[in-house]
Amino acid sequence: MTVHILIKPKSMNKTLKNIACVVFLILTILSCGISKDFNGAKVNAYANSEYAKSVKSYSGTLNRTEYDELIPILERELKTTFPVNKSILINYNQKAPNCINTRFNYAENKQVAKNRIRISSRMSSDYGAVDFFVYTQDSFHDDIYEKMP
Repeated sequence: MTVHILIKPKSMNKTLKNIACVVFLILTILSCGISKDFNGAKVNAYANSEYAKSVKSYSGTLNRTEYDELIPILERELKTTFPVNKSILINYNQKAPNCINTRFNYAENKQVAKNRIRISSRMSSDYGAVDFFVYTQDSFHDDIYEKMP
């Protein structure tokens, strides 16, 4: 499952929020369906009713206190420092029962990863944000992200 989290200061414009929500929903909708065995895990590789029930969307803005508490935690976890008043786009991958990418071969998954990085970089550049790719150790195709520049 891929989750995209956009953390932004209150002053960022609504267009960025709307674009991020649309991209998040499209990527979420595309990311799952019919059951397939993938490395011993039963995974939905195509959209189906089980996937439709699992779709959730979150959006909102952190207040100053929440923002001030969250940023140091993220900086410590990601081993970086965030510029003040910049949006933060986090692309998060984890092993989950719904994942469209499990139906693709290695080369196709590598291309998907390159496209995600390209799109995230463009959005970050266009809207003055910083982006990160975070994945769990057991996420599908984590080796692809480990090898990316």
